Amino acid sequence: MNFFSSASECETVARSVPNNGDVIVVPAFSGLLAPYWRADARGLILGITQQTTSGHITRATLESVAHQVTTVVNEIERTMNLQLQSLQVDGGMTKNTLLMQTQADYLNKCVEVSPVEETTAFGAAICAALALGVWKRQELEQRLQSRRIKFTPAMKSSDRDRVRRQWAEAVPKTFGWAKL
Repeated sequence: MNFFSSASECETVARSVPNNGDVIVVPAFSGLLAPYWRADARGLILGITQQTTSGHITRATLESVAHQVTTVVNEIERTMNLQLQSLQVDGGMTKNTLLMQTQADYLNKCVEVSPVEETTAFGAAICAALALGVWKRQELEQRLQSRRIKFTPAMKSSDRDRVRRQWAEAVPKTFGWAKL
């Protein structure tokens, strides 16, 4: 079911409010995957009040994507004992600048959006072009790097800690809803 006719409409609604109004969405619509691995989890919306608007719920839903990615990246860094300097992203959701800024804020890392929305097919074309000598590797790297859109963290660490703590408290509340 689509609630918005475009990604820009979704972003417009999410930007109609200054924050999520303490609404948290955990979109465990068919369980929670990494790093929780809970097939019995189901989606949840917490923190709704009489003042909650569609803007708050939309913003909280977008933020849930950033929370999920941040949780996975943090787990990868922890288990692999490494620190990523930035996150390079592509895909349709990268059109949403609010989501990309939120992702940079939650990760506290630069998020670099590819100039190409879907890089899989583009990557195959690049490999072919490089193999045929149509492009030189250095030229291609310069062209692509200069066209990246970069989002840098702007959130205060105390605010980041608060929203990440809310997320961490909400996730376990989704467990056990489906009787498997």
